[in-house]
Amino acid sequence: MREYRIKVVPVNIPTSTVHNFLPYLEKIFRAQVSVEEKIFPISLLIESFNEERKQIDAEKLLLKLIERYHTSLGNWIITLVEGDAYVKGLNFVFGIAKQGWGGIVFTYRLKPEIYGDYPRPSLYMSRIVKEVLHELGHALGLGHCLNHCVMRFSNNIIDVDNKPVIYCQRCRLEIRRIYPGLLEI
Repeated sequence: MREYRIKVVPVNIPTSTVHNFLPYLEKIFRAQVSVEEKIFPISLLIESFNEERKQIDAEKLLLKLIERYHTSLGNWIITLVEGDAYVKGLNFVFGIAKQGWGGIVFTYRLKPEIYGDYPRPSLYMSRIVKEVLHELGHALGLGHCLNHCVMRFSNNIIDVDNKPVIYCQRCRLEIRRIYPGLLEI
């Protein structure tokens, strides 16, 4: 059986936050999950920042990350960025991904306090896990799903909160078909 790998690259994210959600990935995926310990070049964020919008251009950053971090079949990268991002045509995105490579999750809009709530670490962590699984799903070849599934499109934070922290039966079957042995559940 092929050995799969998922590398997490944190950008301005506390180490404790990253290490708190790693067990979720290890519970769902039969993969070696690791954290990139090197210092992330902030210049990549600066080059991708749109001063007029005060947001990161997610597509621009994704292209820069793909150039910097090379992957191979069965290896994916998920980058966690403390920041707000957009893609052309949308006011903001929670994340972006490229099939076969990995994805980026932008955590700014996942924080409860952004919506007038008090800081709630468990809710924040749940949102991060959902968006990481969502972007990894795209990296694995899944599209948006209409079922009660983590692959359901999220237009706002309520959509994120309402989707489960798991792939639906159809999406699990698709992952198993493409990457046998990758899923634990």
